[in-house]
Amino acid sequence: MKIKKLHYITILLFLFYSLSLFAYDGPLIDGHLHFSKNSDLNLIKEKFKSNNILKAIIFPREFKSGDDYGISEGQVLNVIKANPEIGWLLLGLQKEDLHNGKRVDYWNAPDSKWKSWLSYAEQELLSGRRKGMGELIVRHYDYHGKGRGEVDFPINSEVFLDLLSLSNKTNRPLVIHAEGELHVTNALLSALPKYPNAKIVWAHGCGRSNPDLINEWFKSHINLYCDLGNMTDTGNYGSLWPRAGTWTYQVEKNGVIDPKWLVIMNSYPDRLYIGSDVNEAKGWNKSWQIRIDRFRKLLSQINPEARELIAYKTAMKLYDW
Repeated sequence: MKIKKLHYITILLFLFYSLSLFAYDGPLIDGHLHFSKNSDLNLIKEKFKSNNILKAIIFPREFKSGDDYGISEGQVLNVIKANPEIGWLLLGLQKEDLHNGKRVDYWNAPDSKWKSWLSYAEQELLSGRRKGMGELIVRHYDYHGKGRGEVDFPINSEVFLDLLSLSNKTNRPLVIHAEGELHVTNALLSALPKYPNAKIVWAHGCGRSNPDLINEWFKSHINLYCDLGNMTDTGNYGSLWPRAGTWTYQVEKNGVIDPKWLVIMNSYPDRLYIGSDVNEAKGWNKSWQIRIDRFRKLLSQINPEARELIAYKTAMKLYDW
C-alpha cells in the first residue's frame, strides 16, 4: 500500500512540475487594467512588449486611490490618443459622483450632469471611439481601512438601469465590480433578461461567486461575461482579500485551477478572459508580473482551444478588435 501511495504522489508531483514548466507562452490581452495620471507609460509599454501583451482594456479613474492620482477625461484621452498601442480606453465609471459611499440617493435620482454624461457616452460608444464602459463599482469591500471603499449601491436604481439600457442600445460591454452576495446576484440576474442586447462583464470571477452557480448563470444568460481580473492566488482579490463570505470562491490555489472552475473554462471560454487588475502605480513594480506569470501557468491547464479564447480571443471579439 505504501509503495502504491508513493507512486501516486510521485505522479502528482510530476504533473504539477510539468504544469509549471510548460506555461502558456502565447499572446495575452490584459483585460482589466486601471489607469491614472501617474501611470508610467514607458514602463507599461516595456512590460507589454517583453510579455507578449497585445493590448489592455483600460479603466480610467477620476479620483485618487492609494498612491494613484486621478485622471480627467481630457487627460486620459490625450494619453491614449498619443499611445494607441496600449489598448482600448473604456468610458470611465470610477467617477466621484458614483463612488462616494454616501451617494446612494444620487444613484436613485441623479442630477442633470449625469444625463449630460449619458448623452456624451452614447455618442462615444456608437461612434466606436470607446469600446465599452467600466469599471462600475457596485458592491465593494474597503481595503484601505478608511471606510471609503465600502460601498453597496442598488442595482435597481436609475443610474444602474441607465447604464444597462445604454449597453443594450449600443451593444457595448458594461464592466461591473459587484461582490456576489445574494441581494446583488438576485437583482442583477433579474434585470439581465430585460436588456437582451446588453453585454455585462461581471469582474473578478463574477463577483468571486460559486462556480456551480456561474455555470448555471452562463446557461441562462447569454449576455453575461466574466473577467478573471486578479483572480490568481498571488495576493489580494484572488486570495480571498480583503475579506470573504460564504459566497466567496477562489479560481485557483497555489497555481492549480479549481476543478469546477476548470469545467467552466473548458465549457465557456467565449465568456471569460484574464486581467491583471493593477490599480495603483506601485503594482507595476512587482504585482503585475507575478499575476501575468501565474495566468500563463493556469492557462496551460486548459484545453488549447479554450486557452486561446481566455488568453486573448474572447476579449478581441467582445471589444471589436
